[in-house]
Amino acid sequence: MEHRVTDVNATEKRIELLFSAEEMEHETAHTIKHFRKMVKLPGFRPGKAPDAVIRARFGREIQEEAVQHLVKEHLDSLLQEKGWRLVGDPDIEGETVETEGNASVQVHLHIFPAVQVPDFGGIEVKEEPVEVTDEEVAQTLENLRRSRGALEVVDAPAADDHYVMGDLNQRTEGEEKETALGAKLFPLSGPDAVPELKGKRAGDEAVFVKDFPPDDPSPTAGKRVHFRIAVREVKRLVLPDLDDAFARSVARVETVEALREMIRTNLLEEKESHRRQKQREEVLDQLLARMDVPIPEPLLDSEKKRHLRMLAAQLYTQKVDLDKVNWDQLGKEYEPRAMRNLQALLLLKEVAQSEGIQVADEELLAHIRQDCQRRGLDYSRTMKKYREEDRLEDIRLDLLMGRAWDAIFAKITPKA
Repeated sequence: MEHRVTDVNATEKRIELLFSAEEMEHETAHTIKHFRKMVKLPGFRPGKAPDAVIRARFGREIQEEAVQHLVKEHLDSLLQEKGWRLVGDPDIEGETVETEGNASVQVHLHIFPAVQVPDFGGIEVKEEPVEVTDEEVAQTLENLRRSRGALEVVDAPAADDHYVMGDLNQRTEGEEKETALGAKLFPLSGPDAVPELKGKRAGDEAVFVKDFPPDDPSPTAGKRVHFRIAVREVKRLVLPDLDDAFARSVARVETVEALREMIRTNLLEEKESHRRQKQREEVLDQLLARMDVPIPEPLLDSEKKRHLRMLAAQLYTQKVDLDKVNWDQLGKEYEPRAMRNLQALLLLKEVAQSEGIQVADEELLAHIRQDCQRRGLDYSRTMKKYREEDRLEDIRLDLLMGRAWDAIFAKITPKA
């Protein structure tokens, strides 16, 4: 078998595979034997039809299967010889060209780039201490109390610390008909507050206007909408007492002081996680500046589709009309981030391979068990869910990437 390789770019190749008449005849004879065992022809016992009859009846199918087998066999050999790793499946372009028994096939394929881990000399990372203040612990405790609070009706004008239950109606400017959106609970403080409700009582109404930007994902994008709220009730949030009973109800601790310490620990872990991610981004910027990591087009498309699927699920829960979303535009906007994510993934995999880093099955299961204990989850049920959702290898990859990052940070210089 001969071949000619045309480099479209570093990760895209077009290959012409040339098969001799002898190779074609040998593979065709092998394929005919396979067909003889599989097909049933009138007038012949199973497995007894002559070659000529099978060739006449299934000539095109026999040639296609023979060529596909030859392509796979010789392409596997070429990939091993070149040290290439395929991205997706190769594409056989056009028809097989035959000349005097010889055959040629055009194959189009994408391969993973060859990643060279750069020298870590001069790579620096800034060390920033993290701490948790008493005020942050107190605010988290207050948020917990508010999340467990109960709303009760009050006979008073709506104030900053109140909520209003009301029927929401909307009318797009230029239209006469008003649309009822149902009963909703409106806060009077915070980012979602409706200031027009302040001072209102049950039976009152509040009106306001909102201009939606052209790129808003809702059906009212680019329009001015008039809203009317008919107040049903004014409510206030009654918070539970901050005592040991409350601590036991929200966490597996016996006292408020133990709850405070748990919150402090969790906040510290969260801040350290954010610091670690920030440091990784800084190091990744420096490493990628020293590298050339071209990303194969199918890999980039796959990452963009994965992101858009997750975004679609999120927007669906927010009751956004998915048909009105400009998915092409969102895909283009995400492309630079997708490229960076894939470059980071390929770099970290190469670091893991060069450092001999692996995650054994027992290490994966031990990690999941420990995570379940920390989060108060049942291990058996969690494992069943992970297997059903095919998530175990994703978790293994996360652990592998974390260890690769540890190996990188062990080689770079901290900066005060």
